[in-house]
Amino acid sequence: MSAPTNIDTPTSTPHQSADTFVLGHLARLVTSLTAQGTTSAAVYRQLFATIVEHYKPLVAKIDVRDQAARYNDAHQSQRLSGTMLIEVGSIAVAETLTDAICEEAPVFRINSLDATKKYVTIGVPIRDPLQRETTGGLAVALVPRNQSDINALVAELNSLTLAAAGCIDSQPTEQKTHSNADWARVLSRVAKMGDRHEFAITLVNTLADRFVCGKAGLGLIRGKRVEVRAISGLSTLKQNSPGVADMRQVMEECFDQKTPVFAGRHNEHEQRSLPIHRGWSEQTHSAILSVPIMLENEVLAVVTLSRAADKPFLDEDLESLTKLLEPFGPSLQLIEKSSRSIAEHVREEGRGAVMPWLKPQSHARKAAMITAGLFFAWFLFGSLTYRPMCESALSPASILHMAAPIDSRIEQVLVSSGDRVAKDQVLVVLDSRELQLQRNQLLAQIASTEVAVGQAIADRKVGEAALAKADVRVLHSQLDSIENQIEQSVLRAPADGIVVAADLKKRIGEVLPQGEPLVTFAPGERWVVEIMVPDHVAPYVAQDQTGVFRAYSHPDQSIPFKIDWVGGAAQVVEGKNVFIAEAELQSQTDWMKAGMKGVGRIQAQRKAVWWVTMHGLVDYLHMKFWL
Repeated sequence: MSAPTNIDTPTSTPHQSADTFVLGHLARLVTSLTAQGTTSAAVYRQLFATIVEHYKPLVAKIDVRDQAARYNDAHQSQRLSGTMLIEVGSIAVAETLTDAICEEAPVFRINSLDATKKYVTIGVPIRDPLQRETTGGLAVALVPRNQSDINALVAELNSLTLAAAGCIDSQPTEQKTHSNADWARVLSRVAKMGDRHEFAITLVNTLADRFVCGKAGLGLIRGKRVEVRAISGLSTLKQNSPGVADMRQVMEECFDQKTPVFAGRHNEHEQRSLPIHRGWSEQTHSAILSVPIMLENEVLAVVTLSRAADKPFLDEDLESLTKLLEPFGPSLQLIEKSSRSIAEHVREEGRGAVMPWLKPQSHARKAAMITAGLFFAWFLFGSLTYRPMCESALSPASILHMAAPIDSRIEQVLVSSGDRVAKDQVLVVLDSRELQLQRNQLLAQIASTEVAVGQAIADRKVGEAALAKADVRVLHSQLDSIENQIEQSVLRAPADGIVVAADLKKRIGEVLPQGEPLVTFAPGERWVVEIMVPDHVAPYVAQDQTGVFRAYSHPDQSIPFKIDWVGGAAQVVEGKNVFIAEAELQSQTDWMKAGMKGVGRIQAQRKAVWWVTMHGLVDYLHMKFWL
């Protein structure tokens, strides 16, 4: 858990898990209490100082009224400013402290002074050393960042108070001091663990050494089952192995009873043993003790110890083990949540979201069943518009192909594909020098012939004059033809429009025969979309249906269209058998270019919902299995 904004993050090594730092504080707290004494007042004075030092709360209060001693104290952060904030914070902490004592359980409240000032008050109860009754409480005011911070803080504070209660002894002895020191070292080792596996291994090995056990195991609760997480002396476990399975059954029996269970020969606690424990004890010739780790009447884990039958477990062992394990209840929740994998997080969150809907009397379940029934009825009897998506391409509404008017060489190319041009704009210029030479020769011949006509008329040679005039007319006719070809050697745009294709710049200087295609021209700016309709969609596509087109180059723009006609014969396009449908676009944009591809979605026919969603699978089954 990351520390709230008003809490100093505890120092740790780079490899240390941030979510186990509460164990480190447990270790330091137990060590400090061992060194300073274990009277109630000393314990809770040190507990309060540890919490104030680490969490740096805005306001903190502790009130303990034990039979042996009374202790109360309060803390107020120097960062607080304003009488109103101080008074309100103190009142909220006092109320939360009272609630924790009365309810005998951790509580928290989210408080706010205004829209910008929010804080949370957390209260935890304090119990006597034997955890039999509530003797006081502790409450703090903090500024956490989110709900997960609050839940972790509640668990941490609860762990610290439980650990403190376990250190209290009205008559301190050398054995008690030594015991606390040993347990402080255990907590310190556990606090350095990087994940839950190391945590479990360290804990069971330490318990095995402390209670002189041949075997110690830790099992975590998963729903209504126990998952054996660690067994002393083993680095890995196989859940299906006989030994692990036997220990799991023993732990589940303890989990069902929610109380400690003894078993062993010549054991004064035979009356408290149960069948599975007794059977395993007789089979292995050992004494067994299983203890549940509880948190607010909920079993979080089970610890099972096994040692030689001649050393049965006594009440002193149970009391010692219970005190040692009790602070780990809240910590187990923190470590489990922090070290889960992403898949486990998703599964847990999904289960938490789904389970409330599955309760028989849940309103959510009833609403879900009604919604599911309505959806199923709509699925069977409702209808939807079938909207198939087909590959499509842009094309001009009309096309004009311009060819070479004469045999000539390309001299200039003034446009490229995609250019927008105006009427009479020059597109291509062909070489006309030979035609110009022929024109000049014809002009010279016409002038010479006209002189001959005049001379014949002056000489009154009527026949020669008539023949000369005929030659002039022929020469003029040839001149008109040459001038027409010269004019045609310059290709001009017949109207405003777009040059669809004019890839001629690499062919400048090449001699083209008459009729060779030069330029493809699209007059105007009207565009249509050619829709490639697959075989299985063609029966449902017809004239006058509407839809939208989206180009791959502009997928954010939908352009509506209306189908003008649908081809009656299939064509092979890119290896697919399709029917070509042509639709006129309802709007034009500047980025449109001929051949630009995209997807056309056609508003076809109203069909049953089940058919629209499943007809592809149904058709596949028909063709695959001939159903």
